Amino acid sequence: MKIHRDWVKPISLAICFIILPASSWGGPHAPPAGQAGSSAVSATDLSIVGWATGYENMILGPGTSISEPDPFTGASYGPELTLGPSDATGSEHPVLPLGQAGQITLTFDQPISDGEGYDIAVFENSFSSTFLELAFIEVSSNGVDFFRFPSESLTTELVNSFNGQVDATDIDGLAGKYAATYGTPFDLSELQTVSPLLNTSAVTHVRIVDILGDGNTFDTQGNPIYDPYPTATTAGFDLDAVGVLHQAADYTSSIAVSVSDVLKRGPGDDADEDGCSNAMEYALGTDAGDPQSKGVFQIDMPSGNAPVFSFSRDRSAYQAELTILWKADLSSPTWSSVAEKPVGENWQSLVTGVHVNEDENGNVTATDTRSGLTKGFFQLEVTL
Repeated sequence: MKIHRDWVKPISLAICFIILPASSWGGPHAPPAGQAGSSAVSATDLSIVGWATGYENMILGPGTSISEPDPFTGASYGPELTLGPSDATGSEHPVLPLGQAGQITLTFDQPISDGEGYDIAVFENSFSSTFLELAFIEVSSNGVDFFRFPSESLTTELVNSFNGQVDATDIDGLAGKYAATYGTPFDLSELQTVSPLLNTSAVTHVRIVDILGDGNTFDTQGNPIYDPYPTATTAGFDLDAVGVLHQAADYTSSIAVSVSDVLKRGPGDDADEDGCSNAMEYALGTDAGDPQSKGVFQIDMPSGNAPVFSFSRDRSAYQAELTILWKADLSSPTWSSVAEKPVGENWQSLVTGVHVNEDENGNVTATDTRSGLTKGFFQLEVTL
């Protein structure tokens, strides 16, 4: 919160902060909201199509208390206040103060996808364009593996808690760059190549990590990050909300069809009688209600008598666990698991000699290089 009760008296609030004139913005990055070239996203922007729906793993900074309203402003605090639309529009600013180096993860019932331009906007509650409390933003498509947006901070010295100022044009890739009612935007395309563990078509978790602005935390380039310091009690980044600019539309239609069919008949049933179970249709991204829409499986032996089992899956169907099975003869009563893809993880080989690769479009190939094989059969198993 911007009023740090251990450090300032109410009477001093009117003279604590000086607003920099537009002509003084000197850095290379986007200026504050209202200035030409600003990337700020208004809380009322019609391009916002959704908001956070849940939270987990809240860790508040040392000494941070959110159990009682602020005695000066009457603001209420709590993690539930970060859900839904931004509401830091009045004097009370209901938010979650993370405290020094605190953090929280927000979740989204409908995943975020990488669309044209920015994909999310993170809202803080600064009451000026220069008193900027900053935070790292990290995202995940499985709730386990998180990836941080690249950042840059060109502020070169300590920022005093009361009359210090941060130039927004010196800040990029950090939340808290804009005043209340304006969100800092982030583009998932910046993370498209970081790891196969991040599916930028179905991001389900956004983690906000407060930065202790004493210069001992660094941006992507190794520059020290400074923001108002020292602070106390309800200090640090004050999270208001996270808005979604692009949602995974295909996820909605796929889930609606497959879950409806699962409720009616079960994941192992075949709603459209095309020989492909409801669960399989969901995992492969085909239509469980259309018998002409089903997955294609193929076995090739391009060289060296090493069979290659291939198929394509829907990478946004993150609730599906996949297992590749094999047996030497159809008369055998059991199949052997040779590779698997647990929910939220990469493909894993379960036997020596079987190698699985998957490209960014969900095309999967399993190559069986085990020696001495003269015949065999593959099968894909899906578990929701």
